[in-house]
Amino acid sequence: MIIPESIISPLRYCHDNSYVCIKWWSHISDQLAIRKEVRQGEVLSPYIFKFVLATCLKHLSSTVFSLYISLSYIAYAENVVFASFSSRGLAQNFRKLSFLLSDIGISFNMGNCELTCFY
Repeated sequence: MIIPESIISPLRYCHDNSYVCIKWWSHISDQLAIRKEVRQGEVLSPYIFKFVLATCLKHLSSTVFSLYISLSYIAYAENVVFASFSSRGLAQNFRKLSFLLSDIGISFNMGNCELTCFY
């Protein structure tokens, strides 16, 4: 997956150069490096997730053509609905997105997944 360095560099800098001092009464500790991943619920997490998901979705094949529009998915927040003329096309795009996301440590909650085919 290709994410522009202009996006990654400032985020990496902020992550790698975060320090804190602890004050206990009148004593101040030495600087401590903050080494933590960006987790769900943190300020940047929805923006990073949205950017990563959008980047991955660009790699899917367009499978439905209607009125000059090519379509393979509809995405809103963390929800993705795949569109295809066949169950094979759905499975292909699902596997591709699953592979791209797993490459960066994101997985699907299969309990929230459903396959519905309309013929």
